[in-house]
Amino acid sequence: MKTWKRIEPILHYRQVHYKVEFSDSPSHAALLVRQYMIDHDKMTAFVIVGGDGTIQSVAHEIAESNIPLGIIPAGSGNDLARGLHIPLNAKKALEYLGLAEHIAF
Repeated sequence: MKTWKRIEPILHYRQVHYKVEFSDSPSHAALLVRQYMIDHDKMTAFVIVGGDGTIQSVAHEIAESNIPLGIIPAGSGNDLARGLHIPLNAKKALEYLGLAEHIAF
């Protein structure tokens, strides 16, 4: 939540269209993404605000699609983000992504 509170004002200011969902666990995040992919066909990207476990679960769900996955690191270790050279600062990671027109956080 702390990370989300840092980036939400930026999205609002930039008038980025997004849908936000909060999960209880990595498996819950995967379920939300799976359901969202079934119900919505205009999704251009998923952006995960979370740690390695959540990113892994979601990546598995969208692996067969052409939907890009963005990462805003918010875990305790963020090894994947470090390995991909994604900024660990939430605002910088958001800028690193660019701002797509339709993003699901």
